[in-house]
Order: sequence, then structure tokens, then C-alpha cells
Amino acid sequence: RTKGGNHEDMLLEYQTEGPILALQIGRLVGGEGNYLAILHPRKVTVCAVVVDTMTKDTGAFYNISQIYHHKLERTACNMCIGKFGNVKDKDFICVQSMDGMHAFYEQD
Repeated sequence: RTKGGNHEDMLLEYQTEGPILALQIGRLVGGEGNYLAILHPRKVTVCAVVVDTMTKDTGAFYNISQIYHHKLERTACNMCIGKFGNVKDKDFICVQSMDGMHAFYEQD
């Protein structure tokens, strides 16, 4: 093994439109499977992480496919995902803004 790692060590590379504040995983699309929520300062994006290529030598390489996004009215600070309001079959996203406000987002 070479010092500093090999190209096989990278599983995913993704160019974003801005800085990433937080990453969360939850049942955010149709209540089935897990999807990735990416929090940016003025937007939260829900994406699917899918296998792009698979080889015997290097293993899997993944890609991110955007499912939907919500534009935020306030600048985000952090987020959490959960079954707010006793919902059983899907998750919601709660984003806290820099001024302490909370916004809840349903699935699209």
C-alpha cells in the first residue's frame, strides 16, 4: 500500500454548488429506502446514492443523483431528520436557521 492511499480508496466524488453544512440519512422519498440529505446555507437537497461502476479490482464507485430540493428562506445552521408528529412511515427534515427558527420540510 502506498503512503497516503490509493485511487481505489475514493468511493465518491461530488461537486456541490456551495459549502456543505450537514449530511443526514433518512427515509425521505416515498417512505422507502434511505436517502441522503445535504444541507447548504440556503438550500437542503435530497439525493440518492447509487452504484455508478463496479469492478472486481477496485470495487464500487458511487454517484449522487438529486431527487428534490427545498430553498431556505433563512440561512441554515444545522438540521435533523425524524418522524415528527408521530408519522410512522417516512421522515421529515427540520432545519434550524442562524437566528434560531425551525423549518420543517416534507417529502416532495
